[in-house]
Amino acid sequence: MIATALPLMVVAFSPDQISLMELYAIGVVGAITVNLGSCIFNKKLGLHWNERAVMIFTALILLAVELTLAKRNQTRFSLSFAYC
Repeated sequence: MIATALPLMVVAFSPDQISLMELYAIGVVGAITVNLGSCIFNKKLGLHWNERAVMIFTALILLAVELTLAKRNQTRFSLSFAYC
């Protein structure tokens, strides 16, 4: 129920299409960051130290991009959306 109601409320109370696109960008970058972060901490993947280092570096850059997008937008939903 919440998974249906919350996105519906975001779309209903969004002022314009641009703000929805900005939220989408935050969500995509956040999903990639979470995926990289989970791969970094998974010891069963058998990554070499250099592969893990590249993934850490990439995840940190994407985290900075995500927080920059959220801070730049300054919409009511963007900061809470990015930090969830």
